[in-house]
Amino acid sequence: MSTQTAAEATKRRKTEIRFFTQAFTQCIVFCICLLSFHIFTLLSDSVWWQFSMVTMIWILAHSLDGLIVVLFHFRFSLCKNKLLTSTMMLNSSTNNRGEVTQAPTPAKF
Repeated sequence: MSTQTAAEATKRRKTEIRFFTQAFTQCIVFCICLLSFHIFTLLSDSVWWQFSMVTMIWILAHSLDGLIVVLFHFRFSLCKNKLLTSTMMLNSSTNNRGEVTQAPTPAKF
């Protein structure tokens, strides 16, 4: 193997490990959710208690799932760039005649 293919293989392996870790973490969250779903509903005979617990468990599970996705795929390099999305959108705006104009680029802080 040449050094370029070895570097690509190392990068691919890191990506696969990150995806495996993400999938495993999401699996743990949903397993805890399923266990909680079957345990918390047995704590009370009240229909409204069961409804609220099941609803909150699933809301929490899906919120944690979204948080896990964001944490595993968020690029911290975007935080270093201090340009706002609105200023990026200004760079390719159109005028009244439909022509694309370039706005001046904002100064970096």
